[in-house]
Amino acid sequence: MKFILEYVYMKILLIYSSWHGTVKNVAKDLRELIGVPVEMYDIEHSEVPSPDEYDCVIFGCSVHDRHIQESIRDYITGHCPVKKHIVAGLFCCSILGDEETQDVLERDIPAEVLKSFKIVELMGGIIYAKKLSFVDRRILKLISFDESRMKTLDILKVRKFARHIEEENLLMEKERDYILKHTGRVHYKAKKTDP
Repeated sequence: MKFILEYVYMKILLIYSSWHGTVKNVAKDLRELIGVPVEMYDIEHSEVPSPDEYDCVIFGCSVHDRHIQESIRDYITGHCPVKKHIVAGLFCCSILGDEETQDVLERDIPAEVLKSFKIVELMGGIIYAKKLSFVDRRILKLISFDESRMKTLDILKVRKFARHIEEENLLMEKERDYILKHTGRVHYKAKKTDP
């Protein structure tokens, strides 16, 4: 029997709730961009593990009818602020614009919880007209909704958010290397292999 040393990367949990798919698509993009394994859970359709087991927890939500989803709001307020050693991030997709979206977050999430996030990014949003109900489409028509606002998602903000998580991972790696160098504690896990 042999042992292989395997480097332990930052353990990342990404929890999201998506009305029409924009947040889900951004979550998938982040998972690809971050460059280390990311466990992703749709809070509406899966049981979400405790954030205490992770080094980084990312929450993704969107704005609908001037509020974020109740399920993600309740999870955030019930589990945050997370432990100090955990990096917590929040991204929100909305076509309202940054100022209005920030107002929604401040209204829906308690101030001490919102302040506990190391990273908060307002990504913009997309309205998928084909996914809207008849009533939603009718409302947009009645209020003379400006169709140019149907796609405001900013891919640069998605990349910036991913880069910030990567930087946090690098900082954690440097800290682990420093601890290893100065204390001899190993931050690798041994993995058994068959001969």
